[in-house]
This record gives sequence, structure tokens and C-alpha cells, in this order.
Amino acid sequence: MPNKFNLDDFPNFKEEMRLIKENHPLAKFYPVGSCETVADDGYEDIDILCCIDQNDLEPFKVFLRDGDWLRDQNQQYNEEQFLSYKALFNDQTFNLLVSTDRNFVNRFLKASNLCKHLNLTRKEHRVFVHQMFVSGILNKVIEEIQV
Repeated sequence: MPNKFNLDDFPNFKEEMRLIKENHPLAKFYPVGSCETVADDGYEDIDILCCIDQNDLEPFKVFLRDGDWLRDQNQQYNEEQFLSYKALFNDQTFNLLVSTDRNFVNRFLKASNLCKHLNLTRKEHRVFVHQMFVSGILNKVIEEIQV
């Protein structure tokens, strides 16, 4: 897996992000990683976390639906926390995780940083860490083991 996601490697996605930011300037975007590579020089999926204001959520969903983004129908998590979309740009799959819950976004970013620090590249390992952070279980465990 490359060390750093480079937007310039994906010009169609770069243009898509420019359009999204132009139409939804308050939305915040965070590249949160990718899992196991398909080829030595490529990514499997690239995940982007988006934090958006509740008042902008419906127009944002319409904007994505009118573009190249499809709702992830295999979403097996709490849709109150985030919505998942997929799109293909420059032969690369991008996942856009959209949330209005700033606490969820902060926990998700902490989990992503831990996955990066531990160099977790297998999807099931990353999902496990994220579930522990997002559910709050990890915080409870840390509180119990502190002396």
C-alpha cells in the first residue's frame, strides 16, 4: 500500500471533489485509508470520511445520487452514524462515508490513526478496530486498565 494517498493520481476523482466542495463548502473530508492492495502499485478501495451538517445532508445525498455515487446496499451498520457511497474514478473504487455526527467522526479518525500506526492493512482487522472505537467499548477497556 502506498504510504500516502495522492489526489493527483486520480484526476477524475480530484475533479469530483472540487465539484462537491464547490456545492457543499462546509463539508469536511478526511482520507482514512485503504485496505490490502490488489496489485503492487494499486489500492483496493480508498475510503474518504465526510462530516457534513445535518441541514445539508439531504441536498448532499441528492448531489451524490445525481453524480457517479451509488449507495452501498451492503451497508451492515447503523445508518444513523453514517451512510456509505461507492464510485469508480480512474479505475479505482472510492468509498465515501458520510456522517453528521461529529463524535462519530472523531472516534472514526482516532481508529483510522491507530490502524495506520499498527500498519493494519487487512480489512477485517481495520473493521474490528473501528467497531471498538465507534462503539465506545475501547474507551471502557482503557478506563478499566489504567492505574
